[in-house]
Amino acid sequence: MIYSVSVYKDKKGSLLFIPYAYDENGIGRNVNKPQTITGPKGYDQIPQKIKDCLEVSKSGSYSSSDLMVKVHEVVTGIKSYKQFSKERDSVTVDFDPKEGYTFTPNFREKDGSYGFKEETLKLGLYPDDEELVLTLMKAYEFCN
Repeated sequence: MIYSVSVYKDKKGSLLFIPYAYDENGIGRNVNKPQTITGPKGYDQIPQKIKDCLEVSKSGSYSSSDLMVKVHEVVTGIKSYKQFSKERDSVTVDFDPKEGYTFTPNFREKDGSYGFKEETLKLGLYPDDEELVLTLMKAYEFCN
């Protein structure tokens, strides 16, 4: 099984980490257990935030009612996903216990949703903390 977290970066450099999990019907959804970093000064926390969110993704099954929360709205107060995404770049971080990490830059669609780019960046099973930070930041260079 692959575990995922979406990491959103705003224009000020603040990061919002939202774990991703599957409900009982196999539909992927955001989990209302976000993590945040305010501004670039906290980037040393990136590896732990990624790992914490992947642990939430991995930790078990969720009911669809548990996963219907609009996490972006809870954290930012912005009701419209289109408005939320307009101000943020997005990278999806996946972890496969057999292969390691994959960082997928996303591009913004006209409706405010994100699509996946073809380019991905990969790390093995046991990257050091600096590699996680540098790879995430590099992935943002491919957004949009």
